[in-house]
Amino acid sequence: MSEIRITKALAKLAIARQAASFDEAAMEVYLELLGTAKPALVEAACRAFAIRPRADGETAMPSAGEIRAEVNRLGHHQREAELAQRRSLPESGQVNAFPASVEKLKADVRQRIDEFMARRSM
Repeated sequence: MSEIRITKALAKLAIARQAASFDEAAMEVYLELLGTAKPALVEAACRAFAIRPRADGETAMPSAGEIRAEVNRLGHHQREAELAQRRSLPESGQVNAFPASVEKLKADVRQRIDEFMARRSM
């Protein structure tokens, strides 16, 4: 499954970059070098390369090493974001306090609605 996703990402990249000769042998080499990476990161790296303009004299397909470097960079950013998200979550002791404050808020809203309805029926 992951090999299929990586193959599709590379094929789309080759089309987007107008690679004239990205054959099956080249695909095998790229798959061998990128096959251990997370498919979602390879797809993201290929999309990033697909939208970048080609410099004068630059080959259509970036090297497998360039794609792998982008995969590593994206993976690093993903881990940093996950770590930041975990840091922003409340501690386990704080989590129990949250529902109580929500319940208090709900009770307050119910009371205000009841008061409003009582005034309205007068």
